[in-house]
Amino acid sequence: MQKIGMRNIKTAIAVFLCVSISKIFKMQYPFYSAIATVIAMQSSVTASFNAGKVRMLGTFVGALIGLIFSIIYPNSVILCGLGIIVIIYLCNILKLKKSVTISCIVFIAIMTNLKGENPLIYSTSRCVDTFLGIAIAVIVNYLIVPPKHIGKILFNLNQVIDNIFIMAGTITCNNEKIYPEELYNYILNLEGNLKIYTQEIRLNKKDEFEIEKIKSMLNKFHEVYHHLSFINSIDGVKQFNNRNLTSLNKLYNREMKQPIYENNDKNIIFNYHVNEIIEILNELSKISITKEDLLI
Repeated sequence: MQKIGMRNIKTAIAVFLCVSISKIFKMQYPFYSAIATVIAMQSSVTASFNAGKVRMLGTFVGALIGLIFSIIYPNSVILCGLGIIVIIYLCNILKLKKSVTISCIVFIAIMTNLKGENPLIYSTSRCVDTFLGIAIAVIVNYLIVPPKHIGKILFNLNQVIDNIFIMAGTITCNNEKIYPEELYNYILNLEGNLKIYTQEIRLNKKDEFEIEKIKSMLNKFHEVYHHLSFINSIDGVKQFNNRNLTSLNKLYNREMKQPIYENNDKNIIFNYHVNEIIEILNELSKISITKEDLLI
């Protein structure tokens, strides 16, 4: 049976708070704040903030145009159509394309739901409702079991390093073909989670040095991926020079032996890439980043 996710629970808590606050302050339409908080609850605090910003800007544009048009003539069919044209045009000019839909929805709500209410009060209430929902979503997402980006980063980092050692040993020591694309996907996952974390809203940035260290390691990961890919493309028998053979035996705690080294073009190219990989492996073997180093 699938477990109920934390985002699910946090969304429910945020909606509960929205409706409760709306009732306490006798807000007329808790529906709008609850909808805003559902939309703003995302997988990261930054994503929540950005989703909320899109909705808030869209609500403001829709409410402003709705206010102007409803003052001219509320419930006008013609003005409803013209208002949509104006809103889409404005959002495009202001580079708020993601806000077009919500702007139109708020505008339509104002133009069709006034029922004798004051247009200014109704429009302002929609903005207040939306702001309340967004604020609650961001606060709940930040305070209640924040997204565990650090765990994902460490998991991805270990995946990459482990795969580099395994693939390097497979292709060099065992002379077997590998699938470098798997390593490349792990590197992309690490880059993606690092990007999410560095863009996250964080009050404590004591881990900045360690994060920069991991970012610098990404260059090494890409380098070793390219070296492994090149070696993987070399067919036939390949021999290590004495230096690389000694280094690999020490690195993997093995005692590989081979016939006398032949100094041909294939082996020279092969050993160049092997040496580059060995240097990176030696660097990676000295690296130690723990969860304690990356405290939020």
